[in-house]
Amino acid sequence: ADEFQYVYQPLSGDGQIVARVATQQNTDAWAKAGVMIRETLGAGSAHSLMVITPGNGSAFQCRPNTGGIGQYRHCSLLAEAGAEWEQLQRVPIEQWDQLGADGNRHDLHD
Repeated sequence: ADEFQYVYQPLSGDGQIVARVATQQNTDAWAKAGVMIRETLGAGSAHSLMVITPGNGSAFQCRPNTGGIGQYRHCSLLAEAGAEWEQLQRVPIEQWDQLGADGNRHDLHD
């Protein structure tokens, strides 16, 4: 099951979330701070998220199907850049996620 603390706002249709991760406690190498778009608030919901971790840099993670297995992609170039700005956008066919120290660097994940 999913366990996390969050602030949420409903999103209907296409949209985006932009956030700056100013600080993060190092409670675990994989502790995550970032932005997420979920299908529902229920446990096991399909979702996509872009995170920064204290021990493993930046990562894009998703669960394409409710109750399914999560997928992960490490974003080493972005982690090395000291990225702290995150954007996750939901569009009709693809998921774009963008991350950069200046808020302008981009990476595409299908």
